Amino acid sequence: MLTQQQHRHFSERGWVVQEGVFDDACMDACRTAMDELAATEPANSQAVDLKSYFCLINHRQIFRDCFLHPTIIEDCRQLMGTELRHRFTWMIIKEPHPERHQDRQALMDFDKMGWHRDMRPKWGTFVDDENPDLVNCILINCMVPVTDIGPDDGGTMVLEGSHKLEGAGISELRQCPTAQIEAPRGSVIYFPETLMHSAVPILSEKKRYVMFYAFVAPWFEVWQGGEVPREIVESYDDMTLRRIIGGDERWGYTGQSPI
Repeated sequence: MLTQQQHRHFSERGWVVQEGVFDDACMDACRTAMDELAATEPANSQAVDLKSYFCLINHRQIFRDCFLHPTIIEDCRQLMGTELRHRFTWMIIKEPHPERHQDRQALMDFDKMGWHRDMRPKWGTFVDDENPDLVNCILINCMVPVTDIGPDDGGTMVLEGSHKLEGAGISELRQCPTAQIEAPRGSVIYFPETLMHSAVPILSEKKRYVMFYAFVAPWFEVWQGGEVPREIVESYDDMTLRRIIGGDERWGYTGQSPI
């Protein structure tokens, strides 16, 4: 569970890191599984310096074990303020940018970043039930660095506080401080889709391996094409885990009943 200080960091800045969730042995196994997947499956999207693969939890049990890790589940319940369900999962293997030695400054140009967010704050960021100084968000990205993310290692860049500010264009949010997230392997980086963020090129010599797990409130649908096969869902005897990975008909608003 996140501490009050961590939840406050998330509420004010729009992201937080929970360290030490996975040990080195688990991350080594995940990296091996990611390499095996990349060697046998076509990439869903491919750029000059990266390959991404969708529906990660449909491919290996180890990816599902990480997705359903109790710490991730509990932290997301805390940050969302409700129960949760699977939205989408994917992984990225990213290489050092081929032009990193020519013009580092141009690669990090603020106005050429791919700034985006997939949910407006009015639809996805709310005051916490118990503490008005904290917020909950209903679409949480959980980024698991399988390799360390240090300076120049391509850590996601964010506009801090933008998860609480409306504005369709980046020009309206330029007043927000920028931060490039660093984290050790085995940690989990949480940020909502209401936070303006961008991928960043790798300027170091290190290849980056990252898994992404996205959760939503239970009344949302899974992202189109991201459905988990029934045989995987039904392999779980725990109904809570089954609902998280496969969804159900709940509204997710506990303690409420019709009059």
